[in-house]
Amino acid sequence: MEKCTYTTCTIRIIIYDVTDGKFVPVLHEPLYIKFNDKDKDMDYVAKLKEDVRLLKKHKYYVGLAVVSTNGTGEIHFPAYIHKGYVRNLGTNKTHKFPATIGVSLMGTEM
Repeated sequence: MEKCTYTTCTIRIIIYDVTDGKFVPVLHEPLYIKFNDKDKDMDYVAKLKEDVRLLKKHKYYVGLAVVSTNGTGEIHFPAYIHKGYVRNLGTNKTHKFPATIGVSLMGTEM
Protein backbone atom coordinates (compact mmCIF):
# COMPACT_ATOMS: atom_id res chain seq x y z
CA MET A 1 0.00 0.00 0.00
CA GLU A 2 1.47 3.33 -1.01
CA LYS A 3 -0.78 5.78 0.82
CA CYS A 4 -3.86 5.87 3.05
CA THR A 5 -5.55 9.15 4.03
CA TYR A 6 -8.58 7.61 5.79
CA THR A 7 -8.58 7.79 9.58
CA THR A 8 -9.13 4.03 9.33
CA CYS A 9 -10.34 1.74 6.56
CA THR A 10 -10.77 -1.98 6.06
CA ILE A 11 -10.11 -3.78 2.82
CA ARG A 12 -11.27 -7.25 1.88
CA ILE A 13 -9.21 -9.65 -0.23
CA ILE A 14 -10.73 -12.81 -1.67
CA ILE A 15 -9.63 -15.25 -4.38
CA TYR A 16 -12.07 -16.54 -6.99
CA ASP A 17 -11.72 -19.33 -9.54
CA VAL A 18 -13.15 -17.95 -12.79
CA THR A 19 -14.95 -20.75 -14.61
CA ASP A 20 -17.31 -20.11 -17.53
CA GLY A 21 -17.53 -16.44 -16.55
CA LYS A 22 -18.64 -17.32 -13.01
CA PHE A 23 -16.68 -16.31 -9.91
CA VAL A 24 -16.43 -19.24 -7.50
CA PRO A 25 -14.78 -18.34 -4.16
CA VAL A 26 -11.60 -20.28 -3.39
CA LEU A 27 -11.39 -18.75 0.09
CA HIS A 28 -14.27 -19.65 2.39
CA GLU A 29 -13.47 -16.65 4.59
CA PRO A 30 -12.08 -13.46 2.98
CA LEU A 31 -9.02 -11.78 4.43
CA TYR A 32 -9.79 -8.44 6.11
CA ILE A 33 -6.98 -5.92 6.66
CA LYS A 34 -7.35 -2.68 8.61
CA PHE A 35 -5.28 0.38 7.64
CA ASN A 36 -5.08 3.89 9.02
CA ASP A 37 -3.69 7.26 7.97
CA LYS A 38 -0.33 6.50 9.62
CA ASP A 39 0.24 3.50 7.33
CA LYS A 40 2.38 4.44 4.35
CA ASP A 41 4.68 2.58 1.96
CA MET A 42 4.05 -0.77 3.59
CA ASP A 43 3.72 -4.38 2.56
CA TYR A 44 1.24 -6.52 4.42
CA VAL A 45 1.90 -10.21 4.93
CA ALA A 46 -0.87 -12.43 6.26
CA LYS A 47 -1.20 -16.11 6.94
CA LEU A 48 -4.57 -17.44 5.85
CA LYS A 49 -6.70 -19.46 8.24
CA GLU A 50 -7.24 -22.14 5.60
CA ASP A 51 -5.18 -23.93 2.99
CA VAL A 52 -5.71 -22.63 -0.54
CA ARG A 53 -5.14 -24.82 -3.58
CA LEU A 54 -4.63 -23.04 -6.91
CA LEU A 55 -4.68 -25.42 -9.85
CA LYS A 56 -2.73 -25.24 -13.11
CA LYS A 57 -4.57 -24.00 -16.19
CA HIS A 58 -7.27 -22.29 -14.10
CA LYS A 59 -7.96 -18.57 -14.17
CA TYR A 60 -8.11 -16.78 -10.85
CA TYR A 61 -9.32 -13.36 -9.83
CA VAL A 62 -8.05 -11.70 -6.66
CA GLY A 63 -10.78 -9.36 -5.49
CA LEU A 64 -9.79 -6.33 -3.45
CA ALA A 65 -12.44 -3.95 -2.11
CA VAL A 66 -12.62 -1.20 0.49
CA VAL A 67 -15.47 -2.42 2.70
CA SER A 68 -15.51 0.22 5.44
CA THR A 69 -14.00 3.63 6.11
CA ASN A 70 -13.81 6.16 8.90
CA GLY A 71 -13.55 9.73 7.69
CA THR A 72 -12.99 10.84 4.13
CA GLY A 73 -9.89 9.97 2.20
CA GLU A 74 -8.34 7.64 -0.30
CA ILE A 75 -6.11 4.59 -0.41
CA HIS A 76 -3.43 4.00 -3.06
CA PHE A 77 -1.88 0.73 -4.17
CA PRO A 78 0.92 0.18 -6.67
CA ALA A 79 -0.41 -0.52 -10.16
CA TYR A 80 1.00 -2.96 -12.68
CA ILE A 81 0.61 -2.75 -16.42
CA HIS A 82 -0.87 -6.21 -16.67
CA LYS A 83 -4.33 -6.93 -17.96
CA GLY A 84 -6.97 -7.93 -15.49
CA TYR A 85 -10.60 -7.45 -14.65
CA VAL A 86 -12.65 -5.06 -12.59
CA ARG A 87 -16.00 -6.18 -11.22
CA ASN A 88 -18.90 -4.04 -10.10
CA LEU A 89 -20.02 -5.65 -6.84
CA GLY A 90 -23.52 -4.16 -7.22
CA THR A 91 -24.27 -5.43 -10.72
CA ASN A 92 -21.72 -8.28 -10.80
CA LYS A 93 -20.62 -7.15 -14.29
CA THR A 94 -16.96 -7.52 -15.20
CA HIS A 95 -14.84 -5.50 -17.60
CA LYS A 96 -11.33 -6.07 -18.90
CA PHE A 97 -8.88 -3.50 -17.61
CA PRO A 98 -5.36 -2.71 -18.92
CA ALA A 99 -3.77 -2.29 -15.47
CA THR A 100 -4.27 -4.01 -12.12
CA ILE A 101 -3.42 -3.51 -8.46
CA GLY A 102 -0.20 -5.17 -7.38
CA VAL A 103 -1.11 -8.15 -5.21
CA SER A 104 1.32 -11.04 -4.79
CA LEU A 105 0.28 -14.49 -3.65
CA MET A 106 2.99 -16.75 -2.32
CA GLY A 107 2.78 -20.29 -1.08
CA THR A 108 4.14 -23.78 -1.26
CA GLU A 109 3.82 -25.91 -4.37
CA MET A 110 2.35 -29.28 -3.50
